[in-house]
Amino acid sequence: MTIHQIITLLQTIFPTQLLLPNHPAYPHLLTPSPPHPLPNPACIFLPHHKTDLARFLTTIKPFTDNHEIMFAIRGHGQQLTPGCANISNGILVDLRSLRGIKLTRGGKVVRIAAGEKWGDVYDILGRKGLGITGSESEGCGVGGVILGGGISIFSSREGFVCDNVLNFEIVLSSGEIINANSTENADLWRSLRGGGNNFGIVTRYDMRTFPQGPIFGGRVSYQLCDLDEQFELLVRALRNGHMMLDLYVRMTIAYQRKWGGFLCTNQVFYMQAVPGPLVLRQFTSMKCEVASRRRMSMMTMWEAARMRRSDFETLSTVWKVFRAVLAREEPPYPRSMLEKSMKLGGNSLGLHPTGGPLVSVVLSTYWRDGEDDDVVLGLMKEVLGRIEDEAAQRGTGARFKLMNYACDFQDPIASYGLHSRLRLLEVSKKYDPSGMFQKAVPGGFKLRGSWGGW
Repeated sequence: MTIHQIITLLQTIFPTQLLLPNHPAYPHLLTPSPPHPLPNPACIFLPHHKTDLARFLTTIKPFTDNHEIMFAIRGHGQQLTPGCANISNGILVDLRSLRGIKLTRGGKVVRIAAGEKWGDVYDILGRKGLGITGSESEGCGVGGVILGGGISIFSSREGFVCDNVLNFEIVLSSGEIINANSTENADLWRSLRGGGNNFGIVTRYDMRTFPQGPIFGGRVSYQLCDLDEQFELLVRALRNGHMMLDLYVRMTIAYQRKWGGFLCTNQVFYMQAVPGPLVLRQFTSMKCEVASRRRMSMMTMWEAARMRRSDFETLSTVWKVFRAVLAREEPPYPRSMLEKSMKLGGNSLGLHPTGGPLVSVVLSTYWRDGEDDDVVLGLMKEVLGRIEDEAAQRGTGARFKLMNYACDFQDPIASYGLHSRLRLLEVSKKYDPSGMFQKAVPGGFKLRGSWGGW
């Protein structure tokens, strides 16, 4: 069957939930994926309930084996990797109608539907004096962050975002709706923690909460003359594990056209209601501070989310290599974070506390002219390669690449290591034996990409 015939079949089942390109709402539901052009899905499917997804998958399943139909799954579309949250000439499954945030077990667990944003979760929990290990940005959808691993301002103390999911409700390619947790489908539960969209469509995330009051933090900007000292302080804090438990530090170095050069910014948070704690001052007191850009205060978890293996020589060399591109961020992975991951049941990421602490180097670039795509992306690839080579020569390199930050020319699943990759492949074949989510969902980082075939 052609894709148009399949869509006609789906329209008989979901007469009000399929939007074709001529529908007035269609263009407003598309998410651009710079530097790639706006996608052009053949239709957009809006499930209102998990049973809609089950029926959708069972209907299209006979047509997926021969690549007669392709689809993409989107929460709120923050993942810009081509095809991950959009698709051209296929069906875009938009989960934003799946809503609901409900506290259970006396407030110790929150059930979050797949169409929710982190900001709404933070708002509801904050009113109850509760916290959650969620995205650093309130505008992100919950699903992509969790399935990619996820970094939170609480990660030093609470682990990766995915580590805090107690239960996944998921629709399999067979149409079966199951739960995956530590006692029921435990192999799938662990695989979904960082395994991406390779196993099914998750419709709900049940996550642990913790008591959390206001926090102190914000951002401080400074000139390059303070950069080396800040690198040294970050490495020292990471190696002194107890310093990082209630501390979050993210360094950003970016070219500011208004400033006429590079400017550094520390985004810092202390997870207690203590104004100006001593442990934070080393990252907020600089000789070359740009005072007009200082923003430090007591704030809620929601307000914080609106802002948005290491050694000194490696970080310094990274900066020297990096000057050719426009922006870089360095989210840290202290050893306490990796230890917490293990205590919470483990994940798919292939990291161990003995391999920490670590720092991720994230390159971000922005440009207007699509004709420059190949040049800019080629430059990023070259810079990342040189950074990895420098780190390897110093013996400080780590293979790990967080899926949330990965570019389409990278393979984060391969970076998890052989043992984790084998386990993910085994679990995928168990719960998706026909390989629907490898073959019919081309977007995202696939298991077959790590192995050269399915």
